[in-house]
Parts: sequence; structure tokens; C-alpha cells
Amino acid sequence: MSIFTKEKTLPEQDVTALLDMVPVVLDNAIRKLPRDQRNAVLLYVLGDYTEEEVIMWLGCSQRDVSRLLEAGIAKLKVLLEGHRKKFKKIR
Repeated sequence: MSIFTKEKTLPEQDVTALLDMVPVVLDNAIRKLPRDQRNAVLLYVLGDYTEEEVIMWLGCSQRDVSRLLEAGIAKLKVLLEGHRKKFKKIR
């Protein structure tokens, strides 16, 4: 039996309200990252660039890009933690 066969439905207004909140919350969190972390995360995650392309754009080593991505994503998780709880409530 697939886990996808049991469907949950949510009131459309709840879903819409949560989705409307995402861009603002994410934008605020991304802006709080240090510039180098923000650039790495934006290029890699949202820009869909490969790690090699991010290395080229930022002009730093693979090790530095890996560290920037790891630190940036970890900080985003911390910054978004309070908002994640709002989304968990709808499960």
C-alpha cells in the first residue's frame, strides 16, 4: 500500500494563506544571511546552478563554496524554525 493513497484535504483558504506567506518569510530569512552565504544559496538553490558554476561566479574554491552552502542552509533552517511550526500544524 502506497503512502500516497491516503489524501488529506485542507481548506483552500488555509493553504492559500500559508503559500502567500512563504515568499515574504523566505525573503526576510535570505536577507539575514551574510552576503557570501546568501549569494551561494541563491545561485545554487534558487538559481539551480551547479556547484562548479557557483565556484566560477563567486571566484572561490570548492571547499569554500561547500562551507558557504552548508552554513547558509543551516542558518536558514534556524531562521525559518518558527515558521516551520506553522506549517507542521496542517499535517
